[in-house]
Amino acid sequence: AFGDRLHTLTSAEALRAAITILLLSPSPPLLFMGEEWASDSPFLFFCDFKGDLRNAVTEGRRAEFASFSRFSGFDASAIPDPNDIDTFLRSKLDWISQAEPQRQQWLAFHRELLNIRRESIIPLLLTNRYPSTDFEVFDERVLKVIWRFNSQCLTLLSNLSNSSVPHETLPSGRQLFSSKQHQRDAVELPPWFVTFFLEL
Repeated sequence: AFGDRLHTLTSAEALRAAITILLLSPSPPLLFMGEEWASDSPFLFFCDFKGDLRNAVTEGRRAEFASFSRFSGFDASAIPDPNDIDTFLRSKLDWISQAEPQRQQWLAFHRELLNIRRESIIPLLLTNRYPSTDFEVFDERVLKVIWRFNSQCLTLLSNLSNSSVPHETLPSGRQLFSSKQHQRDAVELPPWFVTFFLEL
């Protein structure tokens, strides 16, 4: 409702895990403008309608959140009006802030992952756009996904929680990326751990 950016809603560790999965999974990754450098500009819903449609969109947007528990007893008029020019202006990126060191770190992280995607994931998609996929969830926190591209397998192994979890050794093959140092024969996965392996 207020265009909150993901980096303001969760820890940097959890966000890095989510971004890694998004950018290295075979499906097309979608990023909101400025997400790649953790922009603080809100990503609000805005439009430029006139007449009855303008009013219907404004009221509809505010009514849309009435069923969310977070907005129970909330004054819906505080939700930004999509047709207000200020809603649009607040959503514009502040390009000057991109030069700040912490934003440059986020940008470098995205570039690193996109480079891995270009060099290792895109070639797989050129051989098979529709890989067969298997997944397992362990203890509601560990996700393992295997995409089979003809003779090659791309494997994701992740611990999406705040605590270490017991688990098997790492997948076989060449490690494309690991969010943290991890021994292949370790019996636990550290918190917010994500790794991708490519087996030829």
